[in-house]
Amino acid sequence: MAAAAENPHPIPLTESEVLIRGFLAANPALDAELGDIKVMTDRYTDEEWAAQIAETREAVLKEVESGERAQKVYEGPKMDNGNEALKQLAKTVDHTVLKLDATSAQIDSLCSEARTEEFKVG
Repeated sequence: MAAAAENPHPIPLTESEVLIRGFLAANPALDAELGDIKVMTDRYTDEEWAAQIAETREAVLKEVESGERAQKVYEGPKMDNGNEALKQLAKTVDHTVLKLDATSAQIDSLCSEARTEEFKVG
């Protein structure tokens, strides 16, 4: 009797991981062009999180201390009237979901909200 094959994915794949793997399997040329895909998950150790946080903190403090961002000027919506300003502001909102395990229903809901609130598209 042959030994059971070791499961290369001891943690179940998320819906998004399954979709990504299926898409790449159906598009072998793209899969070959992209090479190994690093799928980010929330499955980090405390040490990995600490290293990521420290790296991000260092980058943010470097930018803050340089004062470079403070010199940038960001144009806001024109304030002819409150409703028009809100519509202009809504068009600047990039409405997205970055969770790897986001469900189709969550994405559909987010898209619906973006349409009804006239958030930025494209």
